[in-house]
Amino acid sequence: MIGNQQYAATFSSIKSHKQKQQGVIYIEDITDKKFWEKIATQHFVQLYSEQGRAITGKSKLLEICSKNNLIAIDSDFDLICPNHRRESVIFSEKKAFILQTYAHGLENLIFSPECLYEILNQNFKLYLEDHNNNIQKIIQNLTEIWFEPYRKFLFLMNSQHTNFNHNDWITKIKFQNTECQEIVNLNFSTYQERLEELNQHLEQNIDDEKYHLFCDWLSEHYFDRQQVYAFIRCHDWAESFVLPIVRMIISNRIKKEIDHVNENFQGNELIYRKNQVNNYFKDNCNIKTVLHSYFYHSYLPNSYSNRTDFFLPKIIEDYEQILKLP
Repeated sequence: MIGNQQYAATFSSIKSHKQKQQGVIYIEDITDKKFWEKIATQHFVQLYSEQGRAITGKSKLLEICSKNNLIAIDSDFDLICPNHRRESVIFSEKKAFILQTYAHGLENLIFSPECLYEILNQNFKLYLEDHNNNIQKIIQNLTEIWFEPYRKFLFLMNSQHTNFNHNDWITKIKFQNTECQEIVNLNFSTYQERLEELNQHLEQNIDDEKYHLFCDWLSEHYFDRQQVYAFIRCHDWAESFVLPIVRMIISNRIKKEIDHVNENFQGNELIYRKNQVNNYFKDNCNIKTVLHSYFYHSYLPNSYSNRTDFFLPKIIEDYEQILKLP
């Protein structure tokens, strides 16, 4: 772990555009560039190319990765499931020359409970300041529910069990019927009951001794009851869980705002105020845009000084170590 003064100095350099460039760090997709440029401030961040042709994807980057070819990539499942594919072995062997997300991908970092909590505190409200912000409690309950079955699923995937793939997992844990609304209202009973059935089904395929060793491995690599969300496949985390929950929260807020207007205005003024609420939320509810903007312009810079985020400091510390490479 780097010391507080050194940590602060590293974060300070992130805000500077005048640092000496130390070479190139290759990324797997152009959409990742904005994030890694915020981290690897003393390097050029770009796609890898051969014979003038850009090459995207993780496999090629792992192949060329070395002290002279540094890379920045999503951890995917290669960190927590080291045996599930060939790339995971290479990933482990070359980790000294890799910047990784630790979480499955960037969406898990951008849509973290802490960042979502901040943005819901500061956005998506007009007349009322007292909207309940239960997003952290919602995600914490979900991670508690997922913890046991997901450990079993990851064990089976790491063991290359042919009957289990991540699409099946996501299909099983996606919200059904009215579950999303119930969960936003902090009622987890129906969802929890369904996931317990899944847990019991997975348990039938578990080798106890190997499973306990694998659980120890998961714990050593930051998979715990508080962080399960970070290891859900990143685009599924965003599209199947965060966005439906946030949309439901915003829908509830609109209803509360309209109720407030109905109680406090009359006649033409009431019509104007109701239109005002609807237009405000319509204009400000491109959720993905708002979340990404807040993450890059507020949450990420602030995390440098207060270190409230779990994964971002680890990524910065890794970059500090890369800068020390001879």
